[in-house]
Amino acid sequence: MRKTPVTIAALGAALLALAACSSSGNGGGTSSPPAGGGSTPAGTTSSSSSSSGGGDDGGGAKVGIILPDTTSSPRWVTADPAALKAACTKYNLSCDIQNANGSPATMKSIANQMEGEGIKALVIVNLDQASGAAIEKQASAAGVIPVDYDRLTPGGGAAV
Repeated sequence: MRKTPVTIAALGAALLALAACSSSGNGGGTSSPPAGGGSTPAGTTSSSSSSSGGGDDGGGAKVGIILPDTTSSPRWVTADPAALKAACTKYNLSCDIQNANGSPATMKSIANQMEGEGIKALVIVNLDQASGAAIEKQASAAGVIPVDYDRLTPGGGAAV
């Protein structure tokens, strides 16, 4: 797939920046269950990945990744989650990968949940400029590094 190497390179650059910024040792190497009793929002998937060997050491820092939907492209279900999980393992990060199912409200809810769980970076594929920018601004204000993935979010202030 054409996007997979770009995916890994972009995530790698963002996560290297995260690893350099997060030397506080707060990363736990495991992902907390979603807020609300351990279930994910309807139609989302949750994935955690961390590793102690190989690659650059992100120290198990928590990273939230929100994909846009399950219908506009099969890659959001099949290719990207696996590639992102592999990159998280490579860089020793604890990643929570979820899908907004085409809903800006769901994306905002997932982002709030992830921020509450102590993520250090939030990687999003925006659904639209306005909602994506609002999510990135909120993340930045909370001390979370916002990262654009696949789509630029004008006005959002993403670090990468």
